[in-house]
Amino acid sequence: MPFYFWDKTRQERLIAASKMEWLIVRPGRLTNEPKRGSYRHGSRLGNFLWTVRISRADVADFMLYQLESNAYLGTAPGVCW
Repeated sequence: MPFYFWDKTRQERLIAASKMEWLIVRPGRLTNEPKRGSYRHGSRLGNFLWTVRISRADVADFMLYQLESNAYLGTAPGVCW
């Protein structure tokens, strides 16, 4: 696991240092449940002790909305129920 977190951090730093507009979406544990259309997003969602969940459909909904919004540009928000 340490290598996974080191590599993830390295990748995110490369993205943040690029000259491109970027957004990294950090979903909770992904489920195959149907889209609810209602979810929380922002920083500080979930942690190692309290696992949060979200459906793949709701993550897709959030990501599609980000194509029209600059609210999280240059950040890495979490998204969960």
